[in-house]
Amino acid sequence: MIKQILVILGVVLLLPLAAAEINKKELPVSYFMMTGKVVVFIFEDNTDQLFYGKEGGRLAAKDGKAIPGYEDLKLVKIEKEGFLVSGSGKEYFITKVSGRVRKTRVQQAMVKPFSVENEKLENIIEKLFKGVNLNYALLDNENIKIGFSIKTEEPLDMVLDKILIPIGFSWEYEVSKRWVVIKKKSELELANKIFFMPKNAKNKAQLAEELKENVKALLSKKGSVKVMPLGDSVYVQDTEENMKVIEEIIRKMIDK
Repeated sequence: MIKQILVILGVVLLLPLAAAEINKKELPVSYFMMTGKVVVFIFEDNTDQLFYGKEGGRLAAKDGKAIPGYEDLKLVKIEKEGFLVSGSGKEYFITKVSGRVRKTRVQQAMVKPFSVENEKLENIIEKLFKGVNLNYALLDNENIKIGFSIKTEEPLDMVLDKILIPIGFSWEYEVSKRWVVIKKKSELELANKIFFMPKNAKNKAQLAEELKENVKALLSKKGSVKVMPLGDSVYVQDTEENMKVIEEIIRKMIDK
């Protein structure tokens, strides 16, 4: 009787271990990023949805609402190698991309031929950046905003030039330099300039708003203007020819 009880206990104790081993597999994750203690995932079968979660909590939309088909997903543990996620009685392990990206890996990504006409831009970008640590990408019309967590053996500027220019795309930093924006070359023919308000200006934010309104009337159809978050500068984008006129007007207003 005691022997039977021990056998039963042994089976009961081993079952969870066996189940965890069987169910522990790779979850199809396109991208992930960590912001403090919060982890954000994009799954391959639901690329339009961002999943947010903290260790020990469930994965849900940003507003906390459950996502259909993923109601019981939980971020069990954040480990050094990756993330342990559970759901529907199964466990999944999402591996972190870590360590230095070797130069050879970046070169492999550079030489792959792509047809811009036959593939969506987001698919091209995804394939291009398999040689680096790409956290996530958000599609904005025809432009891609990409958040990087990358270490390369050569400057990022050179890497992006080598990858994108041969296939008809280029890139630029947004002013905050927290994003890299991938754009078609034709869009990058526009000139970009930041005009800072004079240090002795009594109200820099007010002057910046006045400049913005004046510049709006001068912009071409492709141009744009905005006051930067700190209120001490104006960012202008327009054709090279039109930018010369805009710059002259702004200088006159600033030097009053």
